Amino acid sequence: ISLAATILGMYQMQELEFERESGVELDIILLIVAQCGVYVYTSFNVIGSSFWKSDANYLAIFTTILKLIQATMQSIFVLHASRRICVTPEQEDKKPGREMVIFLLICNLSMWFLNVFKSSHPDEYPTQLAFYGTWGWTIISHVSMPLAIFYRYHITVCLAEIWKRSYKMK
Repeated sequence: ISLAATILGMYQMQELEFERESGVELDIILLIVAQCGVYVYTSFNVIGSSFWKSDANYLAIFTTILKLIQATMQSIFVLHASRRICVTPEQEDKKPGREMVIFLLICNLSMWFLNVFKSSHPDEYPTQLAFYGTWGWTIISHVSMPLAIFYRYHITVCLAEIWKRSYKMK
């Protein structure tokens, strides 16, 4: 659902003016670093699941790839939307894409909450545990999962900043 909201938000926010004079900000650097954690975690998850042939593993691979696509598209959306601004009173009244920004903010806050408070014990991933071994999967998950959790938190903050900044005329 959030993948569709991301695409719809991109389409709706095209009406707003693109700010060209914006430099590389700390938020963008943090977003890219956190995105790397998502890539590492999902890549190792897919690799570990792909060597066991079962319907459950095919579903796990499919959902993991969808998570990767969604996170990538959402990062592109945030990079794109963070440089959009209202330049006419009509745009300020209409606020194109603002509903999608709020929806994505709530989705990411929910995903962050779930990732933080769910148990990350290696036994919850038996396929990856069998493929990488106990120590291997523990190291992989303990290195990449904090970055993936930070990604959800940081993208929530970026979306809140877009919600606050993009819909005010300069």
